[in-house]
Amino acid sequence: MLIIKKGLYNLYSILGYYFIKLISIIFKIRILMIETSAIGHMGKQLEIHVKEREIFKDEYSSNYIDIYFGEKKIANEYLWSRWKEILNISPYERYFSVIFRPIFFYALKKGDFKILIPFRYNFDFLSKLDKSDKIENNKLSPNQGHDIKNVLENTDPSINFNDDEIKKGYKILKDLNIRENDKILLLCVRDPLYRFVLKHGININTKYEIKNLIYENRDSRIRDYKDLVKYLCDQGYKVIRMGKVAHEKLDLKHSNFVDYPFLDIKSDFLDIFLFKVCHFVIGTGTGLDELSALFRKKKIFLNYGELSTLNFNYEKDVVYVFLKKIYCDKNIDDLNIIQLFEKKLNYIDNFQKFKHMLISFKSLSSNEMINAIQDMEDYIKHGYPEDFLKKNKLVNEYLNRKYNISTNVNWGLKYLEKATQEIIDKNGKILI
Repeated sequence: MLIIKKGLYNLYSILGYYFIKLISIIFKIRILMIETSAIGHMGKQLEIHVKEREIFKDEYSSNYIDIYFGEKKIANEYLWSRWKEILNISPYERYFSVIFRPIFFYALKKGDFKILIPFRYNFDFLSKLDKSDKIENNKLSPNQGHDIKNVLENTDPSINFNDDEIKKGYKILKDLNIRENDKILLLCVRDPLYRFVLKHGININTKYEIKNLIYENRDSRIRDYKDLVKYLCDQGYKVIRMGKVAHEKLDLKHSNFVDYPFLDIKSDFLDIFLFKVCHFVIGTGTGLDELSALFRKKKIFLNYGELSTLNFNYEKDVVYVFLKKIYCDKNIDDLNIIQLFEKKLNYIDNFQKFKHMLISFKSLSSNEMINAIQDMEDYIKHGYPEDFLKKNKLVNEYLNRKYNISTNVNWGLKYLEKATQEIIDKNGKILI
């Protein structure tokens, strides 16, 4: 039965694809499935797409009938309702999903972008690297999450809140001891539970305990942030730990701290509203922290572990990137930036491959995280230090020339001293 269903699905995909090709002679149709199951793909990627549509109108000719549709799973219903308004998505898009989804994937597989809405798709991201032993010869392509045309810094946000929504949002926050003038920091720490819930179809509102979850390179233990959160709360910040679900509570009671995943008051609306009103975002590369781009909020990455993204340009909203401590085999010293690229770890996007290479990840210390946030506060007040700009430019120019990448990462200050020592000789010249 399964083989028959698969065969019928494939047949429908092919017939539907060629039918669209045929009628496009008269009615030019383009389609796009939006990855609504992942909150990160509903945020920054769509914001960049919408702004590119506005600015580069020639690529989005009005001669086309553009059909957008989502997946069955919607990570945030409020945000999806706003995108449906902005992109004029049909109220029947759920039916469109059934009709066009097989055709969309068949066109994507064939690489026929004539019937696809212009979008930097993820389908070939790192795919060549899985098939090639000579990974240094593969040039990675940026996807829609990379603002290669710099539209974010030159445009206003697409999504705004009306007066009633603003009143509603602050009324909810008042019950959490948060006032309009308070400085709110959002803490977005990725852990394995959200993906586990999605994979196994567990009700996201169910109260349960799951043991022995595997924490991978992109995941972090919330307990590692306890001292940082206490420090920030003592400084007068309102710290909200974000997420729909979380594996563990933070063992901290403070009037200025909110462990949001464990509150009944949380909602899809409030998820988005908090990014609108926050001061800045502390993230780990969760996907959720990508929502900061919707409102052009600044963010800092602490314990960042998604090394494959280091090959690309980062938007200016990412003020600093502080990587996890990375160790090779049984070495007691963690790798510096240059060693990370020398070992080609920037081409790996799979936790099992890191394990096979005997690469391990550890959290920054409490003092290192506090110092990083102090650097962030200094940036908010005064901008980047001149010494940082000089060293950061030097390191990135070396990496781009040496390893044929295109990175402009604003490395955490703690990394730059070691990196510059490694790439500059006694005469002050770059070693390359």
